[in-house]
Amino acid sequence: MRLLATLFAVLPALLHAQPCAPWIVADAYLRAVASETLYTPAIGTLFFRAVDLPLSDSQGGADTTRIRALFTGNAVADFRQPQNHASGQYRRSLGGHITLEVECSGNACGAPLPGKVIVFLRGDPVQVGYTLTTSPCGDELFVASQANVTQLMKCVTGDACAP
Repeated sequence: MRLLATLFAVLPALLHAQPCAPWIVADAYLRAVASETLYTPAIGTLFFRAVDLPLSDSQGGADTTRIRALFTGNAVADFRQPQNHASGQYRRSLGGHITLEVECSGNACGAPLPGKVIVFLRGDPVQVGYTLTTSPCGDELFVASQANVTQLMKCVTGDACAP
């Protein structure tokens, strides 16, 4: 009987859960290249206060929490001048405060982890600096695993960059 009661209690949340399509570094790279907005792909370290992260959107709608974060690392591409990174040797040092936008949808929120990451930093024409967005499905932030770094470098150098 308890199992049945638990199932009925959890079922509404499961029905409203939003499945995320698989999203990989190549997807983010191709979207960034095609975007009118200027993105800077980078590898580095992300720091922020985890206590500032939203737990969930209790209203069940969509919401965005903006957190001040610190990113230090290297840009690996410049989409304004792609010829500069065809060799895979392009590096531009980045470091400073960024805006981390954590999006919530339904009862789920983006769950970034501080540490070594691959990011697609969005240049913001309204404010100075960069913005990094994460949602329940990820979007612009990836763990800097060897496989993800390899995929990013393949995309940057014009090798196979297919989702």
